[in-house]
Amino acid sequence: EDSFTALIPCLCQAIPELNLVAFVQETGLARFEASLHRAPAGLRVTAFVLSHAACADVRDSMASQAAADLDPRALLGITAIKLTQAKHVFCFGGDLSLASMWRQVSDEHRGNSASTKFVLVPAR
Repeated sequence: EDSFTALIPCLCQAIPELNLVAFVQETGLARFEASLHRAPAGLRVTAFVLSHAACADVRDSMASQAAADLDPRALLGITAIKLTQAKHVFCFGGDLSLASMWRQVSDEHRGNSASTKFVLVPAR
C-alpha cells in the first residue's frame, strides 16, 4: 500500500482503456509473478520477459561510455524503450535508476525531435 504500484488499480479504474505492460528480466520473473498474485482481481498486465543477453546487446550497442556502468533496472528500462521504440514514457518514482535511464536515452537522442519524452511523477 505504500508503493507507487498501489496506484495502478486506481489508474485502471480511472482509465478503463489503459493497457498495462511490464518488462521483466528472466531472472526476476518469479518475483514478478508472485507480485501479481497480490494484485486486485481482474488486473491485466502483459509481461514481456527479456533475457540477460537481450539487455546486454542493447547495452553493447549504446554509444555512451557510461552504458557499461548502468544500473540493471535502468538497462531494463532502456531495453524496453528501444524494443518498443517508445516515444512517451510515464514514470512513477524518481530513484537513481530512473535518472540514469533518462540521461542515457536523452544522450542517445540529443538533437532528434522524435526522441523519447519522459513524464515523471516524483516520489516524496
